[in-house]
Order: sequence, then structure tokens, then C-alpha cells
Amino acid sequence: MANNSQMGTSNAGYDSEDDRWRVIVKYYGDISSILSTISGAEYTELFNNYAVVSVPASQLDALADAQGIVYIEKPKEIYFNVNNGREASCINSVQGSISSVADISMEGLTGNGVLIGIIDSGERVIILSSNAS
Repeated sequence: MANNSQMGTSNAGYDSEDDRWRVIVKYYGDISSILSTISGAEYTELFNNYAVVSVPASQLDALADAQGIVYIEKPKEIYFNVNNGREASCINSVQGSISSVADISMEGLTGNGVLIGIIDSGERVIILSSNAS
């Protein structure tokens, strides 16, 4: 059986100092109206009716039950756990050919300036082409 972090049930998104959760929600309607009844709720709107909401831990159930909240998810820690993916991405071969920190900087493989963003709304996308054959 997998451990909790492999199953995505870690405490990522939980701030133990403030006893608050940051969660991702999908909603319909006006997010500010939805959250007006939840004490201490703060939010950042994203797009397509998604938002990141910060709430006191005691208000997490109230957020999940709020009228207009369609979906709620706690963040998950993401890490490499599939060697096939690393191999298919050529990560193993690149890392295997570099034996020291000096080699990394000589090859220019420091990672500085690299930004990665993954957005998956789960919504279906249809691409229409105007090119007729």
C-alpha cells in the first residue's frame, strides 16, 4: 500500500502557524458573495470559475458545504515517482552525464531562469480549423 504522500494526502496547503488551509475551489456565481458567510475566508480568483481560497481550519467544512461551491481540493505535493517518465524526458541521461556541480555549470544546466506552469482545467477543448481540404 502506498504511503500518504504518494496518495496525495499530505498536509500541503496547511499553515500550522495560523491553522489555515489554502484550497482550490470551483464555484458558480459570485465568489465574494459565496465566501461572505465564511468567517476569515480570503481568496484569489483564477479563471473559469476557479479560485484559491484560504480559510481557517475550523471553516473548511463550511466552505465545502457553501452554496455555489462545486468542487474543493487540497493541494498535493508533486514529485518524481515514475522512472519511465524521467527516462522518456531524457532526464536520466542528462543527469547521468554530469558528475559534479562544476560540470553542471559548464553545460549550462543550472535551472536558472526556467519557469514551468501546468494548467489543467479538466474542461474539454475543441479546436476548429478553417483550413478546408
